[in-house]
Amino acid sequence: MRTPTTPRRVHIQYFTGIGTGWTGIFGVAKFRAMTPLNLSDDELMDAAQAARIACVQAENDSDKQTSPRVKAMFDSSARRWRELAEKFERARMRAASSR
Repeated sequence: MRTPTTPRRVHIQYFTGIGTGWTGIFGVAKFRAMTPLNLSDDELMDAAQAARIACVQAENDSDKQTSPRVKAMFDSSARRWRELAEKFERARMRAASSR
């Protein structure tokens, strides 16, 4: 029985049962890694070029910002795009050297 001084339980989120996507018990046997992509030389070059374009766009958007916090978000995004482009270029070089 609830008295006026007893606090009421307030839940922010609904209860998620065990075994759902968020609370499931994942064993090693159930883990499946993504299969590697077999991209051609042209596809790797296109992906690297697209990442470079996205990097330049994020840098341009960063220059337009006055807020340091928003500018840092765009700079971080540009850095991630740059790193992704470098990964595609390294994969392209590895593929070319293995032929």
